[in-house]
Amino acid sequence: MQEIIERFSEIISSYCILQDEEVEGGHKFKVIIRFIDSSRLEGRDFTFPKKRYYSFHWMKEDNSLIIRWDNTEHHPTIKTFPFHIHIGKKENIQESPEVTL
Repeated sequence: MQEIIERFSEIISSYCILQDEEVEGGHKFKVIIRFIDSSRLEGRDFTFPKKRYYSFHWMKEDNSLIIRWDNTEHHPTIKTFPFHIHIGKKENIQESPEVTL
């Protein structure tokens, strides 16, 4: 995480790690990153031996969605299922490769 913060320090105003722990044979990580333009990224990445759950929500200061990347299995018609993004609003679903922070 520190490497990411340093790499993008010119655009990050603050960050808070909410969770970073080993649990049930896996790892849970949650973070909020605030940017100099007042937008923020709220991320969670839960990794277990046979499954990974993630979502990264990038929002404007007024909480409106910019982009959300996730792998929740609720859009089986997307070619990159379960990986997808929501652009601008939750109904605008697009294909996406698997991502990490």
